[in-house]
Amino acid sequence: MRTRDTGGGLWPAELFPPRLERTGRRLVSALAAGVGADGAVREPCGSRVLESVLTAALLERTGVSPGHPPGGAARDAGAAVRGFLRSRTAAGAVEGVEGVLAGAVLDRRALAPADLGVDEVTGTAPDFTVVRKRALVHAFAAAVDERFLPCWDEAAFSPAGLHSWAAVQVTASKVILAKATGNTARISDEDVRLLLDTQGRPHLWEGNVLIHLSVLHALSGLPGTGRTVREGLRRALAHQRPDGGLPFVTDTDTWCTATAGSPWRLRGPRRRCWTGSRPTWWSGSCRAVAGPTPISRARRMSTTPPSPCSSSTPWTPCASRSPSHGGSARCSRWRRRTAGFPPMWPVRPPKPV
Repeated sequence: MRTRDTGGGLWPAELFPPRLERTGRRLVSALAAGVGADGAVREPCGSRVLESVLTAALLERTGVSPGHPPGGAARDAGAAVRGFLRSRTAAGAVEGVEGVLAGAVLDRRALAPADLGVDEVTGTAPDFTVVRKRALVHAFAAAVDERFLPCWDEAAFSPAGLHSWAAVQVTASKVILAKATGNTARISDEDVRLLLDTQGRPHLWEGNVLIHLSVLHALSGLPGTGRTVREGLRRALAHQRPDGGLPFVTDTDTWCTATAGSPWRLRGPRRRCWTGSRPTWWSGSCRAVAGPTPISRARRMSTTPPSPCSSSTPWTPCASRSPSHGGSARCSRWRRRTAGFPPMWPVRPPKPV
């Protein structure tokens, strides 16, 4: 990538399989065909067993328990998610911890720590995450089976050095396990505030369905959170897939769109002119010409005149160097006019709702 940007030679073709170039062109063509009219590349995420198990357990707890008569939508959603779990189980596609959790939801099977196979999860994890992973598995088990007696290890709940999503997941596990082990005094106001801050918005926080459901299970064990949990469950069910299950994340549109430009950066054709609100190397509406992508052009904006392919010139020569300083009235540096210049990147896709 850097060799092409800096003008160096490409790697010798004999280092790569003969069919690589042809295969690469086919992949780029297929990717280009998937770019939507708004410039986004959308790829829906399929259902997973773990999120579906947590949803089924939460539906049973909030929609079927006494005092909360089930509505028609809740019954339909619950039947659909259970149908997904039964079909995956019957097909032999569920095993390990997911299989144990699915059995607890579908058959009301009691769980024991020995049944979970925690070592299968922690055995492949880095050493510094083992305690946290064990607590996470126990939290899932306690969420789907209120009879399960998990372990309590205070060291598993430190948020130090964690990303925001990991801190929320750890806090949700802490609250679930604190209630299951009788350590509710260890739940702080800050823990509750952190969990509540992920709710009360029209979309799922970070688009992460797994963390969202974990937070709802944690909040469902606290007083005065019934409405918050029901609203959060409604938002989660908005992402229920046609097969009845729920995905790990709501979508990967932003990720797919952000990485979709890489093939155009690594191989031709390249397009250097601009039309409308998107660069034409993205939309394909201009004649293809060899040359740098907008990324590499951005690095040379201060020294590169506009492309001859442009219908209008969004640049003006500057006169920052005067003849008295050894320069000319019209220096070689170009200054960008901001008014009316189209953005560098494609239009941002709408936020998921």
